[in-house]
Amino acid sequence: ETSRRGVAGPACSGCSVAEAAVPTKSIPSVVSGDGVPDADRSGGAEAVSTWLMGASLLVVVTLLQGLLGHVQAILYRRSASAGSRNDLADEFLFTSHAVSFVPMIFLREDIGAALASAFASPPLSPLLPVPGRLVWMMLNNLMQLLCIRGVFRLGAHYP
Repeated sequence: ETSRRGVAGPACSGCSVAEAAVPTKSIPSVVSGDGVPDADRSGGAEAVSTWLMGASLLVVVTLLQGLLGHVQAILYRRSASAGSRNDLADEFLFTSHAVSFVPMIFLREDIGAALASAFASPPLSPLLPVPGRLVWMMLNNLMQLLCIRGVFRLGAHYP
């Protein structure tokens, strides 16, 4: 049994919500129809605390994205004479992503396990003997690249 649930893309601040088929048995519902956590229906206090942690992370990420927008506008104003807005957007995009790789050092075991799992996944089809998860991961990365590049370019032209 599956249902359609929205899953936000983690890396792209300006992209739309993607839809994913998620088994309903693996993710217990902790929110009733009116958006209020329901401790009695699905797992008690642990489920509510998980829901609150997720909601808190979304709030923090939203605030950080707002801060990033202001920092981006300030940097564009300060370095307006250094080059075109598209060049500045590309430079800021590269720098922000290069810096974000540093904390991944602490996640190297998890990243390695995820890559091993992706390479061990069954092929997408007999015509394309490439691991299915690897194909989906590459398509996801390509779409996120297009999205975030558009967000940075848009931010460069309308600060």
